Amino acid sequence: MPFNFKKKLNQVQIVMKHLITTVLLLLFSALLFAQKGNVYTSLENALQNPNKVYELNLSGQKLESIPASIGQFSKLEKLDLHNNSITELPAAICNLQHLRWLNISFNKLKRLPANIGNLNALEYLNTHSNELESLPNSFTKLNALKTLNLYYNHLDSLNSDFGNLSNLRQLYLNSNPLKALPSSFSQLKNLSLLNLSFNRINYVLTDFQDLEQLDSLIIISCHLRFIPKEITQIKSLTYLNLQANEIQVIPEAIQNLEHLEELIMQDNPITTIHPNIGSLSKLSLLNLSDYNYNLVAEIPASLTNLKELKVLQICGLGLKKIPDFIFDMEQLEIIDIKYNNFKKVPKSVKKLVHLKRFDFRSEKIVERQNKNVQKWLPNTEINALNERSDQMQKVLKALMKAADNKKE
Repeated sequence: MPFNFKKKLNQVQIVMKHLITTVLLLLFSALLFAQKGNVYTSLENALQNPNKVYELNLSGQKLESIPASIGQFSKLEKLDLHNNSITELPAAICNLQHLRWLNISFNKLKRLPANIGNLNALEYLNTHSNELESLPNSFTKLNALKTLNLYYNHLDSLNSDFGNLSNLRQLYLNSNPLKALPSSFSQLKNLSLLNLSFNRINYVLTDFQDLEQLDSLIIISCHLRFIPKEITQIKSLTYLNLQANEIQVIPEAIQNLEHLEELIMQDNPITTIHPNIGSLSKLSLLNLSDYNYNLVAEIPASLTNLKELKVLQICGLGLKKIPDFIFDMEQLEIIDIKYNNFKKVPKSVKKLVHLKRFDFRSEKIVERQNKNVQKWLPNTEINALNERSDQMQKVLKALMKAADNKKE
């Protein structure tokens, strides 16, 4: 077959054209990336080229207001205004159609702009530590929002259509005077983390079982008197923190949380723990401690069924002896059992061959016992000093150091 020079030349030209196009695209992308990587920290400097500003950081500049000129940054994607003294945001901020990330935490805002719902691209909003008393009606139009932090404001209710924020993944509502959640809350199908701590919600009105993606639920210090059945129906949960409530019973229904990996019940006056807690086959951390020294009736031996359990914390429960079954849980890596009433640690503790840390501080434990445990568990970090002994040790070290200094 004769060599077709013209055809070959055309092929080379096509390849070169593609190559040149690719190089130009790469150069353009690099230039754009360089521009996006440029963080402006001065509003005055940024306004000199408003169409080239992608990130603006005005945090910690003691600002009391933001000018309407903020609306000129048509390509702005990230705006950080946290740690100022801003009392009001200009309406022009709602014109930032490309804004994806907004941090206005630690200011003095009592309200958000009425048209904040116009920020169609907004994915992250942090309003932590302001004085917000309500959210504007347009707020629930922020359909792209994935992370919302409303921590430490003055919100006593949420918009009735709050559930329209259908893309929300993480929601922090802690430290507000909230009394209830709207019925639409169950529409937040993509929610994976919810923090309701330090509110006035002492009962649950929403059907949490509809939140099929929820894996982390935190309700600290909300005066809950029992674990609501709505919580035990969230089968997707892997992390549940109900610390510092008024819960007395861990119910039979706890077994429904079949994917639970961490359960924190610290500082609740628990008197009854249902044996079904041993059904939580994926549990790796269990904290039942109570530093208010309420006495738990019994810790069920069914805990031995928790083959994945690595961390067990049962401090301040008034235990007169360490439950024998604990020494059969050889997979344990951390045991925190301090401030109980037992006087000795049995030799069977030797069976805990994987133990990395063992804290059994108690006024009742004698020094000889401490040495025995250290001998039985040579590869384990031991914390056995009670507070009085600890203070004496510190005083002794200080005296020895002072004596050494005098010698010098």
